[in-house]
Amino acid sequence: MTEARAALAREYAALKEKTFGIFGSEQVEDVERAQEVANLEHAYRESLKEYRQWALEEHNPQKAQELIDKTVAGEAT
Repeated sequence: MTEARAALAREYAALKEKTFGIFGSEQVEDVERAQEVANLEHAYRESLKEYRQWALEEHNPQKAQELIDKTVAGEAT
């Protein structure tokens, strides 16, 4: 699961950089790429939720709950 998450994170970062540029400009040049970024971001966030749930159940319930709470509050990405 960790390798898959890392690969998804790299793919997301690369596509986001291509779409928004190195400096994080919000100017979207290509609507199709912007949709791909949105889809990847959603998939990445879902994988984080799954990982946090796994951590909650299997490893460090206190830390996992803190991460879940931050995600729900919009503080974690």
